[in-house]
Amino acid sequence: MDFLQIPYSEVLIDPITGAGIPDPRYPFAPQVSLSASSESQSPTFVVDSAEIISKLGTVYKFDKDLEDPRQTETRKWIADRFQGVTFAALNSSWWYAFYAYPNLVPPKIDSLANFKILPKLQNQASPEIQSWLSENKGSDQAGRWVLEESKVFTGKLQAPFHGGNSPDLADVEMFAVVRNIAGHNGLQPFVTSTEHPLGVWLQQMEPYANGSKRWPKV
Repeated sequence: MDFLQIPYSEVLIDPITGAGIPDPRYPFAPQVSLSASSESQSPTFVVDSAEIISKLGTVYKFDKDLEDPRQTETRKWIADRFQGVTFAALNSSWWYAFYAYPNLVPPKIDSLANFKILPKLQNQASPEIQSWLSENKGSDQAGRWVLEESKVFTGKLQAPFHGGNSPDLADVEMFAVVRNIAGHNGLQPFVTSTEHPLGVWLQQMEPYANGSKRWPKV
């Protein structure tokens, strides 16, 4: 939706209680509530990532991307393989997991944990805990694994994007996964370094995500 420059407002969902879910008939996220075209109509709820993308593709005329075999193959690899790799890397140590969860929990929980836990992880831990944290911060192995797996995607780039001169749907979906780890203290250097093809590609994608460049699909 950022790439399509569709205005929207976020709804925070409590991962423990499920509070905030727009349509409780489907107890998972993501969900999109589409405004009705008239006041007499109720909002339409669309659930599940694939279904949301399919609906947007029909409205915004990039449905051909959904049918393109090359994009389908790459998107399937992102969903079936790369998402799992990044999840495992983010949780490869207690330290890595701690820095991953601000993207996964409501701010009220995040800020409480930062207040209660972060000082202990950084400067106020006992010598025993400091020693344990030093040994369990996570090694470069997780970052190197993500980079190695990403070669499946970067090997398909047609300079500079998967879509050639401009991003296609596979670029957008890959960006959503990589952006998640680009803000992680431990993994960030591996995915953002322009010494690697993934970092160069990520840098090229940023202007489309922040709105300074318009995605040609719109």
